[in-house]
Amino acid sequence: MVSRGSARGAALVSAVVAAFSIAATVRPRPTGRPGGRTAGDDRGAPDDHGSSTTLCRACGWDLGEPGWTESGPHYVVCDCCAAESGVDDVSTAHARAYRRRWIEHGAVWFDPAVRPDHWDLYAQLSTLEPAGALEG
Repeated sequence: MVSRGSARGAALVSAVVAAFSIAATVRPRPTGRPGGRTAGDDRGAPDDHGSSTTLCRACGWDLGEPGWTESGPHYVVCDCCAAESGVDDVSTAHARAYRRRWIEHGAVWFDPAVRPDHWDLYAQLSTLEPAGALEG
């Protein structure tokens, strides 16, 4: 957890927010969930609701079930950041804003009992593509 009261903590939060103020498109990777499941290659940005993904579009955590499918949102709440698919990720801008607020408030886990012992915020966020990476 990031200390919000210190200058170093504030600088760290600013650096993380700047580095990861990103679109929620993700690359295939093994997930943090037990069982070593991997998500498919059909992950799209929040504006692409036709894709089916098990990754949270705000933080990249594996939801364990699709947050969105072609039929629309499934209103799944993320154990990590508490974003709800169909509410907090209805657009890329919404997912980015949610991610920014979550990080600024210390990236606190919604369900700490699910958090892996060696969880790494930076590793999880690094699975998300930088903004503009898909442009051009």
